[in-house]
Amino acid sequence: MHIPTIYDPSGDDTLGTLRGGGRIVKILRENLGDKARFVTRLSEVSFEDTLLIPLWRPFQKPLLHKRIAHKQVLMLFDAIPLKYPQHFPIGLKGRWWLFHNVRSLNINDDIVTISEAAKSDIDEYIGFELSKIHVVYPTTSAVFFNKTSSHKALSQAYSLPKKKFCTYVGDTNWNKNLSLIAQGIIKADVPAVFVGKAFSVINDLRTKDADDIQEFFSTDPIINHPEQRDFKNFFK
Repeated sequence: MHIPTIYDPSGDDTLGTLRGGGRIVKILRENLGDKARFVTRLSEVSFEDTLLIPLWRPFQKPLLHKRIAHKQVLMLFDAIPLKYPQHFPIGLKGRWWLFHNVRSLNINDDIVTISEAAKSDIDEYIGFELSKIHVVYPTTSAVFFNKTSSHKALSQAYSLPKKKFCTYVGDTNWNKNLSLIAQGIIKADVPAVFVGKAFSVINDLRTKDADDIQEFFSTDPIINHPEQRDFKNFFK
């Protein structure tokens, strides 16, 4: 029986295990087990394979510029940076790699995406053949269904709220609407836990005086990056 080969991006992408591609691979491992072969290097792929690549980095050097398997499928989550370029300034180098990444899409037989809206945007802003774009809705990691997980230990370690609370595990870029999420949480008056190193800075700021906080908002290079304007509003 021929089994698919799935590329695990954590080998080439230092944040691969935390972002969409890495999380998708984790879910695929949980559900497919030995019904698929997982590789961390594309050099491990043979031309006889059916290859799924769950990663597309439009503003970086393309992972591939030629076909390496007889059947290649790319997972492309969305076209948001291309749809809203004013919120994702990329510069000349980014535009150069975007050109090559779009041109390299033709080495794939199909594209898998996560919603009909994403499919429509990929068709409009990238131009891949619509009939070869397929929507597959992602499921949730098994950890969220595991009632035997060490919830009590986690609650104690991270001082989690004792009553029901909202959890956010996404990134901090503009399209996540963090400011709107914050407004909703305040209006609904519910506890919320934001997961990730970026959010830990908020806890650090709570121990500082007004002058130190003002200096942080004025000088910190990350929070003042053009792509992080909404995150700065969320901080405030």
